[in-house]
Amino acid sequence: MNPTRTLTENSAWPEIAVLIRFNLMLSFNNRLHIQLYLPELFHIITILIATGPPFIRASIHGLIVNLVQSLCTVQALDPSNMNRLNILLTELSEPNFKLFFGLSNVSGNAFAITGESVVDLPNNMPLSSLETVVQALLEVMIYGAPSIGL
Repeated sequence: MNPTRTLTENSAWPEIAVLIRFNLMLSFNNRLHIQLYLPELFHIITILIATGPPFIRASIHGLIVNLVQSLCTVQALDPSNMNRLNILLTELSEPNFKLFFGLSNVSGNAFAITGESVVDLPNNMPLSSLETVVQALLEVMIYGAPSIGL
């Protein structure tokens, strides 16, 4: 009802931030529903990339890593797809991938909250960075699907 200039200024932002943190904690080793909700989770991640303070941005990055790690533990995947997912997991876990989320190595920790990790950062994100992240997420969905139809 009350539009705001940015999502972090919206009155629903504290609840969104808490839900992001819940998803981060629940996404670790979640083999039961990972393949069912992966597209929806990636859609939410795409919307929230480079939004909010560093610990929320790091939580979004951690959520991606946890989801791919969960896919790597699903045993119903083709071995070649599993190998490609492991390579993607390594790439997504590297520190330089955090830069796409607007994180530096200093401020990019989802589990250590300091004075500088709760200060909002600018929401400006180069379109090329978003494209790189979305391309990686699409590859995860392609290689993480149990069949081409899914």
